[in-house]
Amino acid sequence: MSKKQQGTYRFAGGITVTDADLEADAQRFEAGECDGAWKVLPGRPQLFGEDTMPVGTRLPESLVRELDEAAGELGQTRSELIRRFISDGLLALKA
Repeated sequence: MSKKQQGTYRFAGGITVTDADLEADAQRFEAGECDGAWKVLPGRPQLFGEDTMPVGTRLPESLVRELDEAAGELGQTRSELIRRFISDGLLALKA
């Protein structure tokens, strides 16, 4: 029998878990070791492993419409697409 390769998963907040971590959590839940009470954290979850800053800029309406159309085609939000373009642009400048 071949061993299944361990999966590693990274959550939006930057936490990384493995299949073994998830299995251990499942066993704790099934054994009744968790009381079922969840801690509610105020605010939105972090998108990255560090703090973020808002950056505002003004764009022509036609460009915003193009961004929204492209984002929709890619299944992303406008913000996700803008972050991607900025990241890709910075990488290109360094090349």
